[in-house]
Amino acid sequence: MKENTKLLPLFIGNAVLDIILTYTQDRLSLPLYYVAILVFGSRLFDYLSIIGRYIVINMRNKKKRKINIFVE
Repeated sequence: MKENTKLLPLFIGNAVLDIILTYTQDRLSLPLYYVAILVFGSRLFDYLSIIGRYIVINMRNKKKRKINIFVE
């Protein structure tokens, strides 16, 4: 249920960001694909960092569970 509550604000946030970027590229006379490359590139690195954190946290939790099994 939490995922559904995050969907609408993320959608609205992305729409507002897209409007701002389109307006900015129009004012600066930049081709739209430059803006798209910049935005998608930054999002790609954001998502890769989230995946990396998830992997590290899972590895730490597995290691802690192994240690707790031997302690008990």
